[in-house]
Amino acid sequence: MEDNRVSKFNAGLLQMERIHELFRSVNLASLHPTTKNVETGMYGYEVAYSALGSLFMEASGKLNKKQIESFKGLRKQIHSFMLNHTIMKKKVNQKGINMGSSITPNWLILENMLFDYQLLVRDLLEKTGLNSPDKGEEALV
Repeated sequence: MEDNRVSKFNAGLLQMERIHELFRSVNLASLHPTTKNVETGMYGYEVAYSALGSLFMEASGKLNKKQIESFKGLRKQIHSFMLNHTIMKKKVNQKGINMGSSITPNWLILENMLFDYQLLVRDLLEKTGLNSPDKGEEALV
């Protein structure tokens, strides 16, 4: 017996769900950027950085070379900064017991870099039409 049913798969809808969830991750991580996420073991700023990279990937197929290079340049700069500068410093007491973490002055620099990174990603998504429609515009799905 042959099944002639056709699957109705809406890739655009699934992409919008992924984008929504990634923005949700960025927004939640931004509430407490210097607190470690229990589920991921990452600081909020690391979660936001990662989610913004994933958001870019959702739009990358619709971007021109200049837009892609702009993103890659800023991403590389932020990544290098995070690797080469201490953002959070562990506090250890005299007995060697971990007493949590404290923010270093490098956090203020990184915070500004991440703000620019988020603005760039939001702008690129808007230019590709993968953002929320403005009032009066029609949604893609």
